[in-house]
Amino acid sequence: MMNVKETALQAINSYPEYAKEALENVYRGKVFIVFQPYRNTIEKIAKTKRGAEGYIKKQQAFTYYDEYTNELVTCGSGLTVLEIDPTQIENPQTSKTLWYRFMKEYHGQTWYYDNIVKMAKQMNVSVDVMEYILQSVEDMKNNRGLTVLEEAEQPTTQQEMSQPKEAQHEQQQADVKATYTLNEQLNGIEITFTDIPSEEIRNELKAQGFRWSKYKKVWYAKQSEERLQFAKMLVGETEQQTEEVAEQSEAQQEPMQVKEVEQKTINNDNSTQEKEQGQKTFTVIPEVQENTFDLQFFSGSINTDDILNLFDTINLTQEKTLISDEDREHINKYEDSYKTTLSVFENTLQQLQEIHKQYGDYYSAGKAFGFVCDMKDIREMEERTKELKENFIYRICRYFMNKYNVTIDYKTIYNKYDTTVTAQNILDEIVEQLDGFTFAEKAQQEIKQQLKEITKNTEVKDNKLILSNFFYIDSFDLKWGSYKLSYNSYGRAQTLLKALYLYEYNITQLTEEAEQLLKTLKYSKNDDVFTTHELNLNKIKSIKLYKNGRVDIEFTSSHYAREFAKDFLNIVKAA
Repeated sequence: MMNVKETALQAINSYPEYAKEALENVYRGKVFIVFQPYRNTIEKIAKTKRGAEGYIKKQQAFTYYDEYTNELVTCGSGLTVLEIDPTQIENPQTSKTLWYRFMKEYHGQTWYYDNIVKMAKQMNVSVDVMEYILQSVEDMKNNRGLTVLEEAEQPTTQQEMSQPKEAQHEQQQADVKATYTLNEQLNGIEITFTDIPSEEIRNELKAQGFRWSKYKKVWYAKQSEERLQFAKMLVGETEQQTEEVAEQSEAQQEPMQVKEVEQKTINNDNSTQEKEQGQKTFTVIPEVQENTFDLQFFSGSINTDDILNLFDTINLTQEKTLISDEDREHINKYEDSYKTTLSVFENTLQQLQEIHKQYGDYYSAGKAFGFVCDMKDIREMEERTKELKENFIYRICRYFMNKYNVTIDYKTIYNKYDTTVTAQNILDEIVEQLDGFTFAEKAQQEIKQQLKEITKNTEVKDNKLILSNFFYIDSFDLKWGSYKLSYNSYGRAQTLLKALYLYEYNITQLTEEAEQLLKTLKYSKNDDVFTTHELNLNKIKSIKLYKNGRVDIEFTSSHYAREFAKDFLNIVKAA
């Protein structure tokens, strides 16, 4: 592992502008940098140590609330001054390895490729370096990737030199342990890891039909003998241990409750016949309702294998119960527009490529007769086609995020599909991200989780819930004698109000009264904010803000205070 100075030096030698500025600030064979180890960022490059320390002193005059540590800190917190040997800094005008690291960092971010070339020209790099950059950028644009520069991948620290990266990686992966559980209720296998498994193992999991559950943090799949053996192999258990796990899982399951029904059978001629006294035979017919199985029992003989086969043949299309007809109609309009526009773009791109191939490039003066430029016309159309796909996916995801107040990771969907992506593909991915929940359940879950993350010091007294250090004062307004909530506190206020109104009305959207209160907290100052705000709801009476960051939520009864603390903050005991 690199020390702080080695990390800072690597940051300089991976960014041309840092290296250029550092070399320009060399004074008496030294250069000083202000480094933030927490984020591994360079904040300032100075000629002298006094100049670097002066920068930190100025930053310490400004304070803000750090939501990660829940403390009031200065902008200069954690900054350190490092002396760098100029001979260890690579010259961006002559160093290919520096530009290789820089391009490696931006590989895949196609919008930035032209900026790399522009930056190199502004720095007047050598002919060799410029040719290398132009060729590398061209390779990346054509999806051939960035050719590895061996000298840039050499180990830089003593520890790395003594231990190859492969050995380090193998050691890390060796520490990752796996366990599995047989979920008999869902007829599934669930695999849990102590850390993120290697890409090799993840690919094997996917090949075996396992899928990742973000909610339960497990890899899951339907039980089969092949998958059970695979799980056994990952865990490294003996066959006897595997049987013990299965027996333990079976013991935890409650027996199925079967209700007797009127004993009748249906003959071939559709007439009914009473069953003889004492005969009890049942047929299990699973009926899908919402996201659950409703087991209805009717007369007739059937064995265990038949029951399992019935479950196997059910096509549980969860999407149909989650996506309304109104939603589907809205999404179909997006898809029609996308397909029409994509067709025009692809035809235009094909025509431009054919013209360019026939007549040559516009900038090939004297050598061709073309008016089409590869860089400006063809590349831009290719980028526009990619943007079209991203916009199509994002607008569908945004529709559901805005309507149901849930979070959807549209980037994951974007990276998974090319321009042939369909609305059905996107809907399938959205349903998978819901992880078995409805939109409403997912929204409620997210509100509760957000409140838990920002609430640390909590106390229940009678019918009051006390949140200490929940809000913070804007330091800029405080200098002028005004008390106003900080910018970060606005999001906290929104989360708190959403939780309160979810508890009161079981809704995930704020009412007009709540929106008005939120605006008051965001834009007002002094006594308009730090006072008691009457809500006068059935369960919640008021909330009161203090200038020390404390918030008191007064409920209409102590029962409601304890219930909210338990359901939304996992607090069981009152003070």
